Amino acid sequence: MRSRRSRTVTVIGVVMLSLVGTSATHAHAAPLDPGSLPTPGIDDRSVLVKQARVTKVAERIVKAAEALPGDSGYSGIRTDPANSRFTLYWHGKVPAGVREAAESDPGVEVSVMSAAFSLRTLKKAQKAVSDQNPPGRRVNGLSPIVSVAPAVDGSGLEVAIEAVKGVTTPQSLVETQRWFGTVTGEVPVTVTETTRPVATGRHDGQAHGGARFVVSGRTCTQGFSLWAWGSWSYMLTAGHCAAEGWTATQPQPSAPYAHVVQREVNYDTELLMPSHGTSQSFFTRQIWWGGPYEHSLRANVAGTAAHRSGDRVCASGGFSGVHCDVIIDNPDAFMDFENPLPPFGRTRVWDVAIVMASGPDNPVWGEGDSGSPVVTYDGNTAGNVYANGIISIAFGNIVDCRGIRGRKCWNRGAYARLDRYLARNPSFQLRTW
Repeated sequence: MRSRRSRTVTVIGVVMLSLVGTSATHAHAAPLDPGSLPTPGIDDRSVLVKQARVTKVAERIVKAAEALPGDSGYSGIRTDPANSRFTLYWHGKVPAGVREAAESDPGVEVSVMSAAFSLRTLKKAQKAVSDQNPPGRRVNGLSPIVSVAPAVDGSGLEVAIEAVKGVTTPQSLVETQRWFGTVTGEVPVTVTETTRPVATGRHDGQAHGGARFVVSGRTCTQGFSLWAWGSWSYMLTAGHCAAEGWTATQPQPSAPYAHVVQREVNYDTELLMPSHGTSQSFFTRQIWWGGPYEHSLRANVAGTAAHRSGDRVCASGGFSGVHCDVIIDNPDAFMDFENPLPPFGRTRVWDVAIVMASGPDNPVWGEGDSGSPVVTYDGNTAGNVYANGIISIAFGNIVDCRGIRGRKCWNRGAYARLDRYLARNPSFQLRTW
């Protein structure tokens, strides 16, 4: 029998879940009352205000770096919002424009550390690893890859491989690390082992993000509303939830309201499109806030958010409810997981940010939460949040769940980045009105 602390990686929301609740309606919830949103998991709300201030300085630095020709030397940023500071990792001499951006707010302390490699160099090495290791292939004949990401401090690549009983040993990790060196050249690789990743609703009010839905016996959660071609609203959710053409229904009663289109397997995304008889502007800019049976409190999506190692984000899980003690660990990873739908088997997912809980016994999310919104909240009183992405994968230690019990939750996970989705699909805009 697996203990509560055993480790595994799961795709949230691909299990069959039976829920009992009130009759579902499409969208008749009370409007959001003015005032600050509750932030379960954060005792000192001032950290959110400090993080917003830190983020503005970090964004100025990134924009200054992007304006430079060629490889600027930018490696990464790791934030410490509680102390109003962050560390900038840079390869080579820091240009004057970047230093000027770093000094733009005297209330934010910026430390500059030398990095062995730039982010551009590390992403080339990351791609080389991907090219040499198709999903499911055992690295060096030993263990399959779980995740590969550039180290935020620019020191090299961080690789996690699946722990296989009787195969992975301290010596095999050394051998595997040596093998990676033949692929990445001068870029060093740090190898750790972890558990196999797995893929991971609210009950009614399907017009809003964070609402649960059922498709072919699977229960998942809606993410963010997108706008296309001037009038059509779509809802972004996790690509492992359903195949294209499948019909999404409310949990109870089983009323169809949308069907699945534009599935991107290697980014774990897909869209729900309003079905015939449902208004084409059905999906709103709001997401459910509060517990898993919330019927009134919603937040307004006001734009997209940045992704910085060390930043706190809030997950609005369909089964877990809202909690804000999720911390971004690495914003530029790819991960391999077992896909429950075609093409089945090990699937590589790009453009995900890896997160961790604030403590080893705390959950980030769990089964049924797949597709749920992950957002940044700065403590504003207008009820506005900023979209990071949608819940994709969970892994690490199995821990007690928040919200609905009787399911599995994990203390680490990954979300699919919304900014990268919008860059790949310029016909779509995040609905913010």
